[in-house]
Amino acid sequence: MGRATLAKSTLSAIPVHTSICCALSPWAIREIDKRRRAFLWAGADTVQGGKCRVAWPVVCLPKELGGLGLPDLKTMGAALRLRWEWQRRTDPSAPWAGLPFRPDAATTAMFCASVRVELGSGDLARFWTDSWLPCGPLCLATPDLFSAVGPRRRSCSVREALLDRRWTHDITGATMAAVIADYLMLWDVVQGVQLQPGIDDRFI
Repeated sequence: MGRATLAKSTLSAIPVHTSICCALSPWAIREIDKRRRAFLWAGADTVQGGKCRVAWPVVCLPKELGGLGLPDLKTMGAALRLRWEWQRRTDPSAPWAGLPFRPDAATTAMFCASVRVELGSGDLARFWTDSWLPCGPLCLATPDLFSAVGPRRRSCSVREALLDRRWTHDITGATMAAVIADYLMLWDVVQGVQLQPGIDDRFI
């Protein structure tokens, strides 16, 4: 039990800050797990497979599910980056919010799938990638149209996009039938959107 406690408080904590800003490679996770496993079962730098009494995925389960509660580094990293993205988006006035950070595709997808926005002024919500409409994120609801949007405009705010219908100028790709259909649907959807100046968008 002492080794498990030390493995959680020290060996598992060392990569936390790195995992917040970038995904650890499979090689790095294997190397860290190799040392956590060896310390847990043998109190040494290395260990033979015969001394490992429980499969590593089981060890990383919570105690209430029969494991020892050591964190799975891949899952922990995903949770940390998702939390960082949440804090960065919901509190842009914080000093650390301006640090350079580009979330990986998995973190962005999870944020889109799990967070919706109640519109206020429209300054914080992103027009193309946030879930501020009943149909969900436009990048998922109108994928053909979104593919025609220039990369630099995909992060524009709802307020910017709705002002003088600037979202229509974001579309620079080919005008295929599917793109036109999405365009007409979106035109109708955004007509009734009313922003509330002075009220912050609310992330839920």
